[in-house]
Amino acid sequence: MSISKRKHFWPLTVTGIAMAAGVLYLAVYLAAGIPEEQREYQEIVSFGKTVYDQKLLKEVQKIEGLVSFTPVQEIPVELRLGEYTMNTVFQAADLEELHMKGNGPDKIQVGNTPVLLIGKNALSSMTDGNGRRISKKELQKFWEGSEKHLQYRMTDQSEPSVIRSIPRGESAEKDKNSTDMAAGTSSGQNITVQKETEWRDCCAAARLTSPSDGIYMDYEQGRRILEGRPVSCNKALLTVQGKENFEKASASFADLEKKQ
Repeated sequence: MSISKRKHFWPLTVTGIAMAAGVLYLAVYLAAGIPEEQREYQEIVSFGKTVYDQKLLKEVQKIEGLVSFTPVQEIPVELRLGEYTMNTVFQAADLEELHMKGNGPDKIQVGNTPVLLIGKNALSSMTDGNGRRISKKELQKFWEGSEKHLQYRMTDQSEPSVIRSIPRGESAEKDKNSTDMAAGTSSGQNITVQKETEWRDCCAAARLTSPSDGIYMDYEQGRRILEGRPVSCNKALLTVQGKENFEKASASFADLEKKQ
């Protein structure tokens, strides 16, 4: 389910994402000279235990200046670069809605390998086995290299847990025919988390100067990673036109989370 006044093309192909990473990444909406009431502001908001469904979307539609409200799926992982590792989260989002800029290679052919768009500060907390943090020089070497390969694995959990599976669709009508994010599981059914210890390849397609923190990927590719796994969606990418409208909307979501 999504609310957007823009046209979408789902799913984005991996090749399309990689090619997009080769240019100055999307126009910056907060450019100088645009009045605050005409600018688009955005952030990833949390709605806590509230279910991402038509009831929530109906309330979101009341937001003044709403441009889009699309789900964000968080994927907790351990990321590895050579001898360095870190626990982090892949944020699977609608990349056509995410405001970002940066640069990357002209073209990357990665097949089914996850394509990551990484904030320039997102890898700075990686450490080696002795707790030594990766240096700026080592990170610069990584970004200047022709191949920006990394590895990830789903965060291992000592005890299985049960989470409600939530599918994504464009509307209530489409939800009836949408594929559950947990294969073979009906919407709302509880399923058990499975441990994951196998390292898998992933690739940095772009280094983002904005947002400078966070690791992002295409929503549909994130769904494929999570296929057959437990899913709980409690965040969304909120885009609102007008600074005052945005601040009110942001505050309302903060209040919603506090009340839960």
